Amino acid sequence: LQRLETMSDFYPMIEFLLRDELDYPVEDLIGKLEPAEASRLLKIAEWELEKTATWDREELSAVFQRIAAVEDRKLKELLQTFFIAISGRSVSLPLFDSMALLGPDLSRSRIRKALEKLSDAGSGLSKKGIKSLEKEYRASYGNRID
Repeated sequence: LQRLETMSDFYPMIEFLLRDELDYPVEDLIGKLEPAEASRLLKIAEWELEKTATWDREELSAVFQRIAAVEDRKLKELLQTFFIAISGRSVSLPLFDSMALLGPDLSRSRIRKALEKLSDAGSGLSKKGIKSLEKEYRASYGNRID
């Protein structure tokens, strides 16, 4: 997180909290991942976040740490995609704080919009791909909440 020098530096860092739509390039969302892997991780997180009863920084951190462990990825590597999906920027408030402030509905909505953006760019999950991912998800994470 960059340091604030004046109060006028504050608004640009939090303005994403007040916007309905975020505008960011798909390339930023994908980052260093393969496009299909970005879609896969976003979908897994969407499903895992549906099971989250307590929506606070600690619980959200635990969800993403679990995903990183199950997916055998470093947490930092995993979070770049979600940072862009939630804030639309590479520099902003910490991810879990941002998600806690946005709440579950807006956070999950932004993840779904990121999935749509990837799909529109030709990097989304097909119906067959989602079916396959659901089986894999159940084996690694347990049942989804529908």
